[in-house]
Amino acid sequence: MSAEEDLIESTESNADDHPDVIMKPPFIYGLFLIAAIILELIIGLDMLSWGTQFAAGILLICLGFGVAAASIMRFAGAGTNIPTNKPATTLVTDGTYRFSRNPIYISLTSLYIGLCFLLDLLWGFIFLAPLLYVINRYVIEREEEYLEKKFEDSYRAYKKSTRRWL
Repeated sequence: MSAEEDLIESTESNADDHPDVIMKPPFIYGLFLIAAIILELIIGLDMLSWGTQFAAGILLICLGFGVAAASIMRFAGAGTNIPTNKPATTLVTDGTYRFSRNPIYISLTSLYIGLCFLLDLLWGFIFLAPLLYVINRYVIEREEEYLEKKFEDSYRAYKKSTRRWL
């Protein structure tokens, strides 16, 4: 086999070595947030008092960034990829991953809800259940299927000991 054939074979195996998610998760959250903003502009709905919304929004945004930073640093420390279109090289089960199999999605959800509070987007809360359905069905389930194939019994044991969300 020539070096060129080796390169093609290697590229083909790497091209399939990732979960087949429908879209990068931050974009899914962003699309739902944009839809909520558009509907808010068309059919505005009021929520709580501004002070309450502001405090809740800031708290949730800070929480989201904190969990995201800790989770991303843990992935970086383990030397594995974060983007869903790249292969997982290591199974990370410590740090924030001791409490949830998906702390980055918890952080994205926290950021989404925090922005809904800050932007007074009641529509964002209405879209929360469909958003989480899409994330569960078309992202997390595909990632878990991929991780189970890749890490086999190690991932199955991790799934049994750690919740998907919280």
